[in-house]
Amino acid sequence: MAVYNNATYTSGDMKLRRIPKTAGVLVKQGNFMVQVSSAASLASSLADSGTKAQNQEAAHDIFLGVSQDESLAAMTKDILVATAGVHTFPCTALGQAYPIGTFFGLAGTGSAGAVGVSDTDVEPVATANLAIGKLAALAASGATSVSLELTSTLYDVSGGTQAAA
Repeated sequence: MAVYNNATYTSGDMKLRRIPKTAGVLVKQGNFMVQVSSAASLASSLADSGTKAQNQEAAHDIFLGVSQDESLAAMTKDILVATAGVHTFPCTALGQAYPIGTFFGLAGTGSAGAVGVSDTDVEPVATANLAIGKLAALAASGATSVSLELTSTLYDVSGGTQAAA
């Protein structure tokens, strides 16, 4: 079982893909990757879209998956990205229990969550257009990590391409 940045690969086909990395970006295993100018970049590199939901939707629309490599900023090699599978990610302690199938997106960061999205943490979201995955196991109230079936723009959980919202 791979462990990275407080996240853990749990099960399923990860549908690994080698993707060119944005130049000058330090990538750690377990970072959320999005596609910017035909290359993989950190989710936190996205410009602020205004509100937390707008930032989550912007990230959802170009979400590639979770980095399986570490790459220094000076390195130019392609990185390996898991575009599917069940992974466990950290989250802020949940205020209630959530059932299997609940949508989760990238956690908002900064003042009131309106500055960007996290490279490592997730949170429950209201709709599919904000989500990067669905709960694969019940999440208890107070939980600080959740297991998600990833939904990449390359492959969704049913094996087809995820449409941009």
